[in-house]
Amino acid sequence: AISRNPNLFTIDHNAVIFQTLFGSAGNDIQVVNGRVRNVATGTKPVVVHANGWDKGPLLRILEFAGVLTQSEMQQLLEKKYILEKQRVLQKREFVVNDRCKFYDPNPSLDPERNFIKDYGLSSLATALQKQLEQRHVPWYQVEQQIFEVQEYRTFCPAQLKYSVSPVISGKSPLGFEHAAVDPMRSCTLFKVYVYPVGSKQAETMSTIFRHIRAIIQESPYLTTNPEEACVFIPSVDTSCWCEDCMFGTYSGKVASMHPVSAQIQANLTRQPFWNRGRHHLLFEYSDAPCLPWEAEFAVIAKVGLSEFHYRRGLDISLPLFSMVKFADSDRHIPPRQRKYLLTFRGTKSARSDAIRKHLPKLHNGKDIILLCACRWFGEGSMGDDGKIGYDPSCKDAETEFAKYTYTELMLNTTFGLIVMAAGAIPVIVVDHYVLPFEDLLDWNSFSIRIPEHRLLELPIILRAIPQEVILSMQQRVVFVYDHFFSTLAAQINTAIESVRINLFSGQNSNQERSRIQKEGMPYLIPVNMRKTPDDVLKASIWCNTPPHRRKAAKDDAPM
Repeated sequence: AISRNPNLFTIDHNAVIFQTLFGSAGNDIQVVNGRVRNVATGTKPVVVHANGWDKGPLLRILEFAGVLTQSEMQQLLEKKYILEKQRVLQKREFVVNDRCKFYDPNPSLDPERNFIKDYGLSSLATALQKQLEQRHVPWYQVEQQIFEVQEYRTFCPAQLKYSVSPVISGKSPLGFEHAAVDPMRSCTLFKVYVYPVGSKQAETMSTIFRHIRAIIQESPYLTTNPEEACVFIPSVDTSCWCEDCMFGTYSGKVASMHPVSAQIQANLTRQPFWNRGRHHLLFEYSDAPCLPWEAEFAVIAKVGLSEFHYRRGLDISLPLFSMVKFADSDRHIPPRQRKYLLTFRGTKSARSDAIRKHLPKLHNGKDIILLCACRWFGEGSMGDDGKIGYDPSCKDAETEFAKYTYTELMLNTTFGLIVMAAGAIPVIVVDHYVLPFEDLLDWNSFSIRIPEHRLLELPIILRAIPQEVILSMQQRVVFVYDHFFSTLAAQINTAIESVRINLFSGQNSNQERSRIQKEGMPYLIPVNMRKTPDDVLKASIWCNTPPHRRKAAKDDAPM
């Protein structure tokens, strides 16, 4: 423009061409006769630089020059304030997000350590985060969920919106399409229908699923008429026994369904009364945090269920049945006759949760015995160092592990990490875990639960509990275990009761829960069902423990 018309600008060649407004330099500027002047140098700059967020000096120059009215100046200052505030918030958000890339946002025993990065799951975390955001999962849940190692065990489908409220006049809080209970199905009398199967199909079912069906066929709620049924047990084996419906652990396939799971899902939709899963009860025994296929509105009764995938009022968290048999009298050994305060005997893998890595810090070899061996240590093909990812402590851990048997510890401990089969009061130190039958039972009356990041405080917490409270809790443990946990049949019948109370008891549901907590199951389990079948126990041990651990066990308890 100057080359075309030199008279457009009057240029003082003795002036400084460029003037910045950053820092204290902005204080040197004045406007004299409509022209910018640097009072410190006496020069008259042609170009004034005000790039960036601090527009205050530039606005002041424009005001001095009479370019802006007082009203316009006020509006621009208000806009400047908003922009600066947005900038500060953006910077804070960036800092928080950047920190979450390297630090677990959940309270942790290892706040400086990123287990997702250490375990090589960073790329999966990015994929999982994108998947959850596309499903409109709340941001605070996304932040927690992507840092849970268990979330990378398998594909977890999106959940449907659901309502367990009764549908009145064809309406429910979310509309009939989201109702988990069909208002057209009369359930004045609670009945359970088991889909029939042929002998050839029965032979292909897993051991545990065959026994589940047999247990329910002995239920007082059984009906052979599907038209009067409130609950259906499908003919499709949904047990995922030995995790045969999943890819290998941490395979990286969190975005795709395993072919076996896809086939289970397809077969379920072919059940004659499926109705998008309404009134159907599915039992699943994998250690994944979710059901690895889409169940629509079916009730999921599952082991290892995570809060991130739990549909409250509909789903049921199942316990793992004890793989070791204890006599009824073992559970009645009083706390004062037990020499250990707290015990645990188990194994860890290269990608185990942080809790098992910290247990040795609490082990004192006296009244606190917490043993955690490296799962594959000593296995022939692995050598004494085990799999890649283990540390030198594995050898020392193995030596300590071999000093005690599982049975010895369980019979002589007052508290046990989760285990309650021998009368120990369970201590739960697992975040985001749905406790077995927590919709039905008052876990506060017979267990201790603390968040994971307070693990190292556990001895202080347990030693502070009065003896009379411990005795009361243990008595409650014995009652709860005998009625609801002791055998596979007890667990299956408890799940049936949970469905009945949650979905079909209406306004009496709280009264029903209170009654069952005080009195136990409303009917006796048949004598032939009062122990977990041996073939189920053997199959469970085979599925859950490495061969060399089974071989080395001195008490048929390989954990």
